[in-house]
Amino acid sequence: MAPEVILGTEYTVAADIYSFGVILSEMSTHKVPYSDALNASSGRALSQQAILSKVTSGALRPTFAAAAPHWLLEVGSRCLSLDPTQRPTTLELTVLFRFYHRPFLMSRDAAYYIKHIPMLPHPEENGYYAVQHRSTNLMATPGWDGPPTRGCLSTIFYMVAPVMFIHVNRSEIAHFWQAGSAIRYVMVNPATLETTELVLGPDVHLGHVLQFTCPGGWWKGAEVLDTSINFGLVSEAVSPAFDYSDTWLVEAADIPESHAPLRRFCRPTGWSCATEKEIQANYALTKHTASQ
Repeated sequence: MAPEVILGTEYTVAADIYSFGVILSEMSTHKVPYSDALNASSGRALSQQAILSKVTSGALRPTFAAAAPHWLLEVGSRCLSLDPTQRPTTLELTVLFRFYHRPFLMSRDAAYYIKHIPMLPHPEENGYYAVQHRSTNLMATPGWDGPPTRGCLSTIFYMVAPVMFIHVNRSEIAHFWQAGSAIRYVMVNPATLETTELVLGPDVHLGHVLQFTCPGGWWKGAEVLDTSINFGLVSEAVSPAFDYSDTWLVEAADIPESHAPLRRFCRPTGWSCATEKEIQANYALTKHTASQ
């Protein structure tokens, strides 16, 4: 029962939200709230009257398991706010569960996406990828290595699992969060060494962004934030379309001492992909393209 209802205030929807927070607590701890609340002086279980008094003052609140996921702690804490006006509305809860509950319960298994998209180990950057589309509309790319023209656009799924090695791509790449953990991206403009960091993920109220674009020619590395999930799935749109001749890894020797922490994103010496690097023709003809 919500504290304000115990005090005799009119029952509102906010009281139901509090009750929902109590249910979340029970799901987390597998215990009835306050069942282990003890009197500090006697060490005996609190009486019902004492529990009600502490609940109304805010001195006693339902708890959550220490290992509870961050979304459960945040949503539960808001639902159990002593101030009814600070509790989320039913609409807010619906939105929160879209961004918290579904990814945690349904999207935490990297193997599910690797199997069902399906995805291949990335031969250079670590993680996994699957090509989805390569435009047949061509554009000239004078001065670039490789073929004289490229498609206007290509798209892929890419899985950071759990680190993407720092590298460069000539093309601009737009990134869109899909599932799993939020991902921290670090980008560096090599001309000025200015560093940009952001988090691609679902929690906009925490400062995450749902999409961003990395300028062509910039260094880019990434890592998942939630190591209990240990992967983050994104979509990428590349323009001009991706070509292996347009990308290269950033070596530790390329990174100045002023940016030494970025070296942890460099590909380790001796690292090898689980599969042989695909040649460009196989990349273009892969069954993941939209022409299938």
